[in-house]
Amino acid sequence: MLIGITGCMGSGKSTFARFLEKRGAALVDADQLGHQVLEIPAMVAELVAAFGPQIAGQGGRIARRELGRLAFANPEGLATLNRIVRPYLEALLWKEADRLAGPKGEVKVVVDAALIFEWGVEDRFDLVVVVDAPEPLRCQRAAARQGLSEGEVRRRLARQLPAAAKAARADLVVPNEGNLAALEAKAEDLWRQLAAGERGVRAGDGH
Repeated sequence: MLIGITGCMGSGKSTFARFLEKRGAALVDADQLGHQVLEIPAMVAELVAAFGPQIAGQGGRIARRELGRLAFANPEGLATLNRIVRPYLEALLWKEADRLAGPKGEVKVVVDAALIFEWGVEDRFDLVVVVDAPEPLRCQRAAARQGLSEGEVRRRLARQLPAAAKAARADLVVPNEGNLAALEAKAEDLWRQLAAGERGVRAGDGH
């Protein structure tokens, strides 16, 4: 079973995905894979050509923060970033998901990825879960985690599909307005239902 976990910055989607991993799911972390593809020489060359030498870090790597600043500065920059990165990242993601699923697809694989809907790949999953939280809380969490200003977080959120649109297209919405224990309890509830083979799963107050 292939389960997509998505949501906007600061929603807690990665934490929720790790809670499912803790219970036995195999985890594919798109952000971690993104770090890997940013070391592929051919892609590094494409990015430097598109965004300039200022994004070239030490050892042939990309200066991620500078790349992010430039890419999220305007819609054209983000479109360029996605056009270059997506083929490398998506190929690696599906390869890893297939590997972890096992020869008979017997393993539950969780894919933690922010752009499931933006890429239009939701139909590849058996279940798509959106983790959501109020925007002020999402901004606060993302700023603290990534060392960004709240204004920069809001600019990046403005380039993503709105949280309400993600929720409307999800199979399941998991509200994350409380503490970690509350979120883990929702992961436990979902995992029990998945283990029982229930498809119409619900967690918390989602639709």
